[in-house]
Amino acid sequence: MSYRSFAKISESNIVLQVLIVDDNCPNDETQAKYYLEKHNNWPSDLWIPCANKSEHSHGKAGIGWTWDSSCQKFFGPQPHASWTKDTTNGVWVAPLTKPTLTADEQTQNNNGSKMWAYEWDESAYQADNNNGWVLKDHLVDLPL
Repeated sequence: MSYRSFAKISESNIVLQVLIVDDNCPNDETQAKYYLEKHNNWPSDLWIPCANKSEHSHGKAGIGWTWDSSCQKFFGPQPHASWTKDTTNGVWVAPLTKPTLTADEQTQNNNGSKMWAYEWDESAYQADNNNGWVLKDHLVDLPL
């Protein structure tokens, strides 16, 4: 049995629901949309095929996400005010390139003595547009 996913969107392009359909739903996309309209009482033009993972060209969708019809992609909520849409890949992009860990930081991560990772700090970026990525150690010492 094969499964496909469709996002039910509002007239303002917000994803309201994601349904997984089985072989009872027609394979033809247009017919599948009419099938969904009939069985879910929602207009066929407001059903957009999407992916369970990332195998569909429109990408994956989630409740509360937005359908961008101009680039034919779904976008999750904007993570930070300064981030912009990458309409080619369907992702949000920071205004500064994320730095890579140094060899020492990576070694510390690998041996378990630290867990270095860069996090975006919107307030740091708003204060100085040359800053934004902050290096943090996420290793938590748990009480014994």
